Amino acid sequence: NIELQGNKPELIRSELLKLSEVEDVSASMMITSVGSYWAETLKYQNPLDSIAVYYNGIDEKYLPLHGHKLVSGSNFAPLSNDSSSYQVIVNEQLLKRFNIGSPEEAIGMVLKMDNKEARIVGVVKDFHYGTLASEVKPFLFKYQTEDFYRLNVKFYPKTDLFVAREKVEKVWKKLDDIHAINATFYDDRIEEQYGEFAVMVKIIGVLAFLAITIAALGLLGMVMFTAETRLKEISIRKVLGASESSLVYLLGKGFMLLLILASIIAVPATIYLFNEVVLGDVAYHARIGLFDTVFAPLLVLLIGMLTTGAITMFAARANPATILRNE
Repeated sequence: NIELQGNKPELIRSELLKLSEVEDVSASMMITSVGSYWAETLKYQNPLDSIAVYYNGIDEKYLPLHGHKLVSGSNFAPLSNDSSSYQVIVNEQLLKRFNIGSPEEAIGMVLKMDNKEARIVGVVKDFHYGTLASEVKPFLFKYQTEDFYRLNVKFYPKTDLFVAREKVEKVWKKLDDIHAINATFYDDRIEEQYGEFAVMVKIIGVLAFLAITIAALGLLGMVMFTAETRLKEISIRKVLGASESSLVYLLGKGFMLLLILASIIAVPATIYLFNEVVLGDVAYHARIGLFDTVFAPLLVLLIGMLTTGAITMFAARANPATILRNE
């Protein structure tokens, strides 16, 4: 996506299409799906019923280049807009908002946008024009032949992107030796938009690791203390014929019950925390369910079993004669 910086799009487009790596070039006002918005007042039949509709001004090459799916109608015809009307392609949410009818029935309907007629020529499948943090609302593409701010350059598959970018920069310098090129890959913009979630995952992961480590060390200390204070009891039980497995069970069952109780409390709390607090402002996110949180309690129980089992086994295998010789 190349920012035009005041340059004429047709001049740059024609030069870029001469490159062997370039499949096609479209023009647009903005880059969708990365948190940028343009809005305009839109009305249908009731002059008192209006909404602020999000839109992007594009040319006829934009939709096929970006892979948008038309539910009905057709792409923009490469014609000039007159001064009194627009060609628009709307999303499914806009039809629902104004109760226009089916996508097929919407073709040819006239909306009122910026005090001009906006004739529907197509209906596009709903997509996330903003980000996953916001709900999909009424949106439309408006056909334009000028007032573009960006060119969208699509390379052929398996193109060496570094070589292609260098060629694009050379074309830019030839046509504009004043402004430095401002070009970004779409994937990079999307990754940048959702970078905060990657940081959040890392922070939560580190905190979870620290919490489990501290809890495991605390559990280790409690088991060691309990085993130390009950050594004589263990020795007497062993003299009276108790097996090592029964002694491990005797010392470990209390800790296992505590871990199970803690898991019963933690699982619902975790589900609520992530669904309602951490991801509460994100309109579209995967729900954290019971299955997603099963692994963590099992891991904690495994750590607890290994910790208590190792210490209690050591205590159970101690020589009773050594411990009770002074009794």
